[in-house]
Amino acid sequence: MISIRKHIDTFRDPLTESSLSGWSTSLLAMAQCAERAVPGLGQELKQKLAEARQSLANPVTPDLLLETSATVEQELAGWADRASEHHAASVQEIREIIAVVSRTGDSVARRDQNYVQQMGDLNGRLQALARLESLPVIRKSILESARALKACVEKMAEEGRESTRKLAGEVAEYRRRLEESERISALDPLTQLANRRAFEKSLAGRMGAKQNFSVIMMDLNGFKTVNDRYGHAAGDDLLRQFAIELRSQFRPGDLLARWGGDEFVAIVAMPLDESKARVEQIRRWALGDYKIKTGGATVKVDVQAAIGVVQWDGVENGADLLARVDARLYAFKPERGSPGGSRHGSDLAVATR
Repeated sequence: MISIRKHIDTFRDPLTESSLSGWSTSLLAMAQCAERAVPGLGQELKQKLAEARQSLANPVTPDLLLETSATVEQELAGWADRASEHHAASVQEIREIIAVVSRTGDSVARRDQNYVQQMGDLNGRLQALARLESLPVIRKSILESARALKACVEKMAEEGRESTRKLAGEVAEYRRRLEESERISALDPLTQLANRRAFEKSLAGRMGAKQNFSVIMMDLNGFKTVNDRYGHAAGDDLLRQFAIELRSQFRPGDLLARWGGDEFVAIVAMPLDESKARVEQIRRWALGDYKIKTGGATVKVDVQAAIGVVQWDGVENGADLLARVDARLYAFKPERGSPGGSRHGSDLAVATR
């Protein structure tokens, strides 16, 4: 954060617009890098840094800039600690798998060494038969050696099956744990919806398979006011509640994700006309009044959202498709400073393409 303090000292009086713009851009880059570095842990940091950037839109004073700098340092430090813990857990998981394979290898080696000894003893007994002259003694020794050989082979086979079963069970358990870890890394930790990484992966897969689908994007109106007025804990509570209601409006084959902050995005396997009907359903059942707890009181909040929906044309890439749906959504966002609603009343933001 030395560079940030240098900006503050250099531009303290007056604070130039270029220096603020540069710092704002740096915050965005930090958030994006954190999300790429540790998917699943970067979204919270991204939201916090976005809020810090938003504060720079207000009249900026040196004191406000120093306060924002301290907040950014604190959030980065917290993210670094969480990332370190995540990395340590992943390393431990891999070490345990290696230890299982190593123990199994040692067991097989010891078992084989035991059987080498037994086979050597048996071979010595068989060689001793060549020096015998009594046929009954030879016959008896051969029968005993055959029984010993059979028992040894059966024991080797049984121990081999048992080792295989044990190894298979342990590997299956670690595979389950790794799959669970992968599943968790694809979830947004706050809402338990899919995260941005999982959404982009699903989007690319559907495009690669040439599927017919539409994308719905939602941006809650005035959510920052909830955080400012009631605190971030209340804001998080509202997002969790909204995610639960929103999830109930989608089918198992759809993918619903938190895009970041108060933005949500979904992939629905249906054409545009049906997707419009789905949006109207969301407006009826997922938007409206919510109750959130703040301190010892419960307050009612009216949740509304700008919603955009477009159908994939079968040609455009993911970035172009998302830019198109984002443009549709933006056209129906409230004017800056407006307490709610949309620029065009209750019109639905849909694409005609």
